[in-house]
Amino acid sequence: MGCIRIERILDYVIEPLRRGIKDSSPYVRKTSALCIAKIFDLNAEVSEDCGFIESLQELLMTDSNPMVVSNVVAALADIQELIPDLEAIDINDEVFVRLVSILSDCTEWGQVFIMDTLADYDGNSLNDVEKMIEIVIPKLQHANQAVVMAAINLLVRQGLLRTALPENHQLRTVILRKLNSPLVSILSPPNPPEIQYAALRNVNLLVQEYPKLFGSEINVFFCSYNDPQYVKLEKLEIIGRIVDDGNIDRILPEMSEYAKEVDVEIVKKAIKVLSQCALNVPRWSGRIREIFLGLLETRLPIVLQQVTINLIQLLRSHECRQEFVPLI
Repeated sequence: MGCIRIERILDYVIEPLRRGIKDSSPYVRKTSALCIAKIFDLNAEVSEDCGFIESLQELLMTDSNPMVVSNVVAALADIQELIPDLEAIDINDEVFVRLVSILSDCTEWGQVFIMDTLADYDGNSLNDVEKMIEIVIPKLQHANQAVVMAAINLLVRQGLLRTALPENHQLRTVILRKLNSPLVSILSPPNPPEIQYAALRNVNLLVQEYPKLFGSEINVFFCSYNDPQYVKLEKLEIIGRIVDDGNIDRILPEMSEYAKEVDVEIVKKAIKVLSQCALNVPRWSGRIREIFLGLLETRLPIVLQQVTINLIQLLRSHECRQEFVPLI
């Protein structure tokens, strides 16, 4: 009934919800919690007056069934997103300990909801954060990619970006070391391109802060012939961010091939990455100049245009200017 998008349905659903949220069946309580989130979308004022927020918050702390608790978290998170001023879910120390304790007993999607909520926790207890990270790290090996991505989000935000862990804490090193493998697995076939793209968007953010995260595993970002264009462009964007002296020798041959593709957008991005390679590793500028000369010989309009555009940026760099002036 909560899915019926007619406000008059509230007259028929409010009383059953009040009973359902206290029902002896966990399935009824779980369904009631989700229904409350839906009726808040219909009429938040009436729903708030009925005391449903308080009922959900009470259920969050007292219910013994992990399935119910995880769905209550999902409902409160939806209400919080819909009406931020309500502060439907407040992750204090007590709620934090409660969610961490039931995390491993929830279903896969319940774990996703709880980890997304825990990622917003801004507590200062080092012991609590250490315990949470130790529980979440094994979930990086989970078969469900959504659970893996939620675990990565939580570990990065709580283990690397928050101030609870000291800079020299060993868990920071452990997290960085363990993020590599699950991300590479998600980016590899047979995962569908939509999942790969979602992971790539997250990787793009990660490598901006930790460019050495993938070390020598640059091959995972090379384009396959059957990759959709949006996946290829995201891979090229990441390659441009993580190029360094240790992987540039493998990147340049790939980029020179991509710059000869039929797809105009791929050509543009590949030439831009070549320019970034010269800026990031100036001692390879001579090799990149030779690649640009070969591209100019094709006399393709889009190639000539993009090489010229990127040469402007290279000529502004003092370290690269001498190598690229002869191309003018």
